[in-house]
Formats: sequence, structure tokens, C-alpha cells
Amino acid sequence: MKDMKIVITMFLLVFVILILLFICVMPARVKSNAQEKWSQANLAYEQGKFEESVAFYNDLLAQECGNADLYYNLGDAYYRTGKSGKALLNYRRAERLSPRDENIRFNLKYLRARINSSETEENILLRFGRSFFYFFSLNELSAAVLILFLIFSIVMALYLFRKISSIGLKVISIVFGIVLIWAGVRIYLDDSVKEAVVVVSKAEARNGPGTEYQVIFTAPDGEEVVVLSREKGWMEIGLPSRGLKGWVTGESVELLKGP
Repeated sequence: MKDMKIVITMFLLVFVILILLFICVMPARVKSNAQEKWSQANLAYEQGKFEESVAFYNDLLAQECGNADLYYNLGDAYYRTGKSGKALLNYRRAERLSPRDENIRFNLKYLRARINSSETEENILLRFGRSFFYFFSLNELSAAVLILFLIFSIVMALYLFRKISSIGLKVISIVFGIVLIWAGVRIYLDDSVKEAVVVVSKAEARNGPGTEYQVIFTAPDGEEVVVLSREKGWMEIGLPSRGLKGWVTGESVELLKGP
């Protein structure tokens, strides 16, 4: 009975800490010192001056690290200017910071359907697995690892001083291990897979890094790609959904994450 109470207490402790963590790391609103430009950007958007609002939002990005709200609004503004690639790119950036936001997810689904109208529906199990894997942002997972490590250290100390049984230690060890592996895989994928989006009306992919090479396929504005390599202002991109790869000019695509 005592061991069971310890296990329940540990689970409740982890649950409460994670809830507090997710509240604390929710995407921050635009800082007060940039509030005026934020208001100008929103006003320009409401007045239908979408190019002007894009400029204001980009100025804000140049002043500070982007947050989900800023990327989301910038995506909306780009969409209104007819730049589907730029819109999708910024929705994706917003999603990375706030993966459970329903507005971001809806806009992404809608825009992807417009860009890839003939794309086949993803397997339901694969879709569920992907949604679960990316349910938390990388910032949330990283913070969770740090907090769970602290809890693990405390529990380990209590166990060594024989204040608790091994059951409590085993429980926190399993939870910590799962979250650690989860975060580690996410960090590896984030660093190793260079995701990008086509941001021109039509990107011509060639079989080599130069205009002298033959065009082998084209990718429309908003096509999501993976950057495989770079050479002399050219990028080799891959389209996993279409089983294609080729070289495009560097300005044809923009990386989801910085270089």
C-alpha cells in the first residue's frame, strides 16, 4: 500500500509539473517594446494593405525571435498576397512553436490541400503516429527533460537514503527515459533533416547544379521539400511524396529552420 501511494504521488507530481511547464513555455506574445509595430501590422492587414502588413511583420522578426502568433499572422498576410509558399512556410514555423493550435493546423491543412489537390490521403495510423510524435514542441520536450532529470535526481537521493522503495525510482526512471529518448530523436531529426518550402511560382529542378543541366521536373509554389545538399548557389532538393530529386536555384526554396 505504501509503495502504491508513492507511485501515485510521483505520477501526480510529474503531471502537475508538466502542466505548469506547458503553461510557462506557451508562445510568448509580442514584447511591449514592439507593440506599436505589431498594432501597425495588424491594422494594415485589417485595412487590406497586405503587402504593408508583411513588411511590418518581417520588421518585427528582424527585431526579435519569432513566436507562433507572429509567424501565424505573417502566414495569413502572405496568403492574402498570393504567395502560398511563404504562407505555408510561416504556418509551419508557427506550428513548430505551437503544435496544438487548432487555427494553425486548420490553415496548414487547407493550404496543403490547395497546393497538392491530387495528393493521396495519408494512412490513418501513420497520421496518428505523426500527430502524437509532434504533439509537444521541441522547447516543451527539452524543458520536460530538465525538470524530469531534477525529479529523478531527488528520487535517486531519497532511494539511496532509504526514504522510498525502488518502485518510485523505477517509475520516474521509465518516465524520464521515455521523454529523454523522445526529445533526443526530435532534436536529431530537427538538425539532420533540412526541411524547406518552394517560394517561387515554379521551381525548375535540374539534374545538376547549373543552368546547363536539363530540367527534369518542376515544383510549384508551396511544395514541401527536403534539402539534400548545396553547391555554388544551388540546392539539391528531394520530394519524398513524389520520389523525385533535383537541383534548384537557392532563391527558389526557403529553409524551415535557418541555415
